[in-house]
Amino acid sequence: MHVSVSLITVSHRDEEQVDALLAHLSSLSASGVEVIIVRNACPATSPPLRQFGLTTLIELRNSDNAGFAAAFNQGLRAARGDVVMSLNSDVVVTSAALARFSDGGVS
Repeated sequence: MHVSVSLITVSHRDEEQVDALLAHLSSLSASGVEVIIVRNACPATSPPLRQFGLTTLIELRNSDNAGFAAAFNQGLRAARGDVVMSLNSDVVVTSAALARFSDGGVS
């Protein structure tokens, strides 16, 4: 599958917000979108993120708090999309916004 948009979220102990974000993104039915969650200070015993039906969810874990910039760069290295978006876990994305980015309407 071709990935048009990579959404990168850096998380630090905000699993409830990340769950809400993932649930919302899964409801959009956007194709060509991958979601990358970089979890800072994530204990090894922490359960994996819920998929919510997302087939392109990438979860990266750091045992220490690497900081936002280092964690974002880690997500950036994993990204395969033509367009990369930094997305805070409390942001609500519309399907129209994703379509605009995935259609190459923004450069």
